[in-house]
Formats: sequence, structure tokens, C-alpha cells
Amino acid sequence: MILLMAKYLQMLFIFCSFSYSLPGLSKSFIATVTQVRGKVSKLVQGQMSARKVNVGDKLFKETSLVTKDKSFVQVVFKDKSILSLGPNGKLILNKMKVNKPGLVTLLKGNLRTKIEKNSAIKKHKNKFYVRTRSAAMGVRGTEFQTLYNPSNKITSLLTYNGEVAMAKYDPNTPLDTLQTRRVRREVIRRGRKVEVRDIVLKGKSGPRNMEEHVKSALNGKEAVVVKRGQYSGVVHSLGRTSLPVKINPVQYRALYQNREFKDKFLKKELFVSSGSSITKDKNPIVMAPQDAPEEGFFDPKTGEFAPKSGGLVDFSTALYIPPGEAAEYHGKTGTFIPSKVGNFDAETGQYIPPKGLVLDSKKGFIISDRKVRGEKKQILLAMRSDLNKVIAQDIILTDPKKDKKNALVSARVLSNRERFTKNLVAITLRPYAETIDYTADSVNGAFSLESSGGKALSIDWEHNSTNRIQLTTGFIAKMIDYKDDPDMTSNNLEFPSDNLFSFSGGLKYYLSSRLNLKSKITFDQGHYVNFRKVNTVTTPQLSRVTLTKMHFGFDLEAIRAKSGKFSLDLGVEGISNMQKDYGNLSFSRGFGYLLDISMKYWAESYWWMKAGFVMESMSHDLEGEAYTASHQVSSSGFLLSTGYAF
Repeated sequence: MILLMAKYLQMLFIFCSFSYSLPGLSKSFIATVTQVRGKVSKLVQGQMSARKVNVGDKLFKETSLVTKDKSFVQVVFKDKSILSLGPNGKLILNKMKVNKPGLVTLLKGNLRTKIEKNSAIKKHKNKFYVRTRSAAMGVRGTEFQTLYNPSNKITSLLTYNGEVAMAKYDPNTPLDTLQTRRVRREVIRRGRKVEVRDIVLKGKSGPRNMEEHVKSALNGKEAVVVKRGQYSGVVHSLGRTSLPVKINPVQYRALYQNREFKDKFLKKELFVSSGSSITKDKNPIVMAPQDAPEEGFFDPKTGEFAPKSGGLVDFSTALYIPPGEAAEYHGKTGTFIPSKVGNFDAETGQYIPPKGLVLDSKKGFIISDRKVRGEKKQILLAMRSDLNKVIAQDIILTDPKKDKKNALVSARVLSNRERFTKNLVAITLRPYAETIDYTADSVNGAFSLESSGGKALSIDWEHNSTNRIQLTTGFIAKMIDYKDDPDMTSNNLEFPSDNLFSFSGGLKYYLSSRLNLKSKITFDQGHYVNFRKVNTVTTPQLSRVTLTKMHFGFDLEAIRAKSGKFSLDLGVEGISNMQKDYGNLSFSRGFGYLLDISMKYWAESYWWMKAGFVMESMSHDLEGEAYTASHQVSSSGFLLSTGYAF
């Protein structure tokens, strides 16, 4: 009897072991392995040890896949959707049904999927969900790549086709598995009768399971939609997902073609390409237009953040490397061209840091060789500091629990190159006083006039541009009064009008991060002394005459402080007027200058204020009826200005 019982238990043990080793006996598979490279293992739910993955293996619900260095695995679901896991990755195939949304958990590494559209699932509903320890993503039918780096807790997403919804996600949020009702007890008195009632409180209950938790995050107001060619990331230090921006189109093409996560480890194998090669691309890839400002921005109050468009993605650290401050703008693609921030391999798309530096997932850019000394080290230290500012290290790589500086980070100021891509409108107001020196007239004598109580209002518009040349237009209204000057009375001068107007149009040329050249043509009204003979009587008067003037000069940001929020600006112009005949007056070519020194303060990313001092002088010779004279007009005064970029 004892022997029979022992044999029965042995057979039962063998049967149970066999059942666990063949999960297909109790449930159907959800995917099939179609490609394997390197070392890939799987752990089936209920088993204690992982097994090697081979082509043709059937995968079941809650199966984990793990890839080692230089390894890759691709699986195909029953609906023909494709999922690929890159080197050093780990994921869990939570579930995947033909007519219901699937769910995958990415624990680390690179994941690329191509999800087929499913007519059985309602329109505008997600068919596939991906979650990491920091982000949730919802897919309807698209191709995309995402990476989760557990060391810096950053999730990066790049969409190749279609759209992917993305939101910040906290897997530690407790689930409301019991869906407990919230009840408030009320006591109602009606005369001598007392009634006790339980009122069910309205309000949303918490998510019951993992899928509802992911859906809840994606239905929030802070979720974003990442479209073709766009990057978005969930950063641990920020309270929300970064706004989607377009990456460099050349790297985008290389990454898109690298479907098997090929990686190059030897420098001699790299085929280095730079973002600037886009200028040679006659047919650049068309990417979806982005809603965020192309120059990027950060609002420390709301946590909204968008990096500068056109940057490079490093799918080993999950970091996005924006173009530098002085990056050129590419009008066809609506992106900035990265320069001096690294390159990438043209075949795989993998990011290559500048020589002498490496990109660390937690520290940012660091020097690769600690033994380097002397001048070379100083150069690398300066380069490292500049590049860490470019990637917004103080925002992206900050732990909000340990470092509260992130809350104090000020809004980023538009760089000089970025201002060329925006429309800038400035309004300037200043007290206006001018002096007219009338000399070298042997017939009528010499005198000087000074105005009083005048004002000048100017409006300047710098039009947005896709290159280094920017169109400028302007308007000036001056209110001048000479009536209180004694020489007006003593010389019996007639005064025609208090108001003068000027119109201008010109060009500005970007030369460097702090220097712009400029030129313009103005049609400028001014007062000029004129002696006219009427019935042999010479009558002096101030005539209002419009002269055409040419301006050539430069604008220099001489001193910068607080990352450009404060600056001392210098503007210098040389002026020359065209010859003109006006009635009995003949104006020769004259020359002058304009000098503007001001302090500018950027109150916000797109709004600035300025206070300064301006000085202008213009002189030329003129001829009247039987006389010649020299005429000089000079003005100076303080100014207040404000402007906005849009």
C-alpha cells in the first residue's frame, strides 16, 4: 500500500512539473519569437528559472524577456504587430489579445514596436499600452521607439509613424482593488421622527488594476501626443512630460532604419555624421509640425518644459542633446542645426559625444580621461560646462527630493540666433529735445534753436526669418516745440508744425552670438531753416522737409549677466542723406551718427524691458536763394523701451 502511494505521488509530481514546463496546455500563446541575436532569456510565469530564447518560441502572458550586451530579440503578435527589445533590456509581456488592448512593462532598455491598426477596437481608443517606472504610453496604430533608463529614471520616446500618447506615471500609486464606496451618514429630523440615511458620495474611484492605472494617467490634462519625427521625455525632476519637439531629421532617418538595434563599439567602425549634413539634403524627411516653441522654453512655476528642436537623442542614456545657443535655423524642416554638441553614426543613429568627453546618464557630460592635464584639461572643462548648460543639466538631472534648486531655475532667455526666428515688436518712449545750429550764412547770419518739452515714440518690428537675414520696419513720431526759444522771436521765424514722422525699412544680419550688422533706409521728416523772398522781403521760417537717409551699423551685446537675463547693449549707426531739392532749398549729401547705450532685462522668455541713453547728430550744407549755409541737428536723451517676441 505504501509503495503504491509513493508511486502515485511520484506520478503526480511529474505531471505537475510537465504542466508548468508547457504553459500552452493551460493557456494559448500571445506571440512568437522571429529574430534573436546574442544572449536572450525568458522567464515564464510560475517557473523558477529563466531559459534561453530561440527563434520559433511561443511566448505567453506575463512572460519576461531579458537581453544581454549586444543582444536583440524580435517577437510578432497574433495580429502581426511587431515588438523588438534592444541590448541590455528587460520587459514583461503582461497581456496581448486580438480584440482588446495589450500591455507591456518596460523595466529597462530600448523597446521598438510597430502596432497594426485594429478595426475591432473603437476609433480614438488605444490598442496597446507601454508602461515604465516613470511613464505611460498609449498607442493606436503606429511605429515608435522608447527607452527607460533606471539610473536616471528618464523615459524617452521617439515616434516614427502615427501618434503616441505619453504621460508621467507613478507605479507606486496604490490600486483601489475593492472599489470601496465613500459614504456619509446623515441624520434627518422631521418633527418627532428621526431618520438616518447613508448617502453615497460622488467621485471617481481609484484604478482597480494596472491597465486602468495606465489609462488614468493618459487621460490626464498633462498627457501629450507625440507625432512623427518628434521626441518627448518623462524626467524625474519635472512634474510632467516634456512637450514634443522635432529631432534632427538626419539622425531620425538613421534611427528609423536601424530596426535591429545594431550598435558599434569600436571607433574605427563609426561612420560619423553631423546634424549640419541636413543642409545638403535636397529631400529632407517630413516630420509633423510641433506646437511647442522651436527654440524651447521652461516655466519653473508650472513645470512645462520643451527642449530646443533639432537636437540629437542618445538612446543609451535616454538624454536629449539640444542644439547649442548659436545653432543655425533650418527653415525647410523647422529645426535648429546642432553644432559642437556631438555627432552620430550615419548607419545606426547612435550618439557620439565630442572628442574627450563622455555622456553620463546621471552627471551629464564628463571628461573621459581623468589623467588629462594642462591646457587641454581647461579646454575640456569649459566644453563640459557649456554642454551641460545646453542639455539643461540643472533641470533634467536634478533630484527634486535632494536638490530644490530646480524650483528656482529662471525662465531661459532667447539667444541672439533664436530671436531671428521670432517676430519682435518693441515700443520706445523718450523725452525728445533737439538743437538746430545754423551757421556759415554770410547773408542772413547765424543762430541756434533749442526745442523744449518734446517727446518721441517709436515702434520697431523685426520680422521672423528662416536664415541669418531679418527684415526690419519702423515708425517714429516726434512732437517738437521751438516756440519758447528766444531766437524764434528775435529772428521772426515761422513754425509750421509740432509733429514730425519717420518711416524705415531695412535688414539685420546675424554675425555671431552677440553681434548683428544692420542697415536701413529711412524717410525722415525734419525742421530746416529757410529764408524766402516774398516781394523783395526776406521771410525766415522753419520748413518741414522729408529726407531719404541711409543707416549702416551694428548692435553689440557687450556684457551679459545671469545667463543673459541682464545685458549691456551698444548700438552704433553711421548716417548719410541723399541729395534733394525742396522748393528754393537744395540739400547736399550730409553725414551723421547715432549712438545707443542701454541696459536690457528679460522679465520672461519672450518679454524684455530696456532703459538707456541715445545720442544723434546730422549735418549737411544747403543752398537757398542767394545764400549757402551749414545746418546741423543734434538730439540726446534717456529712453525707456519694452518689447515682446512671438
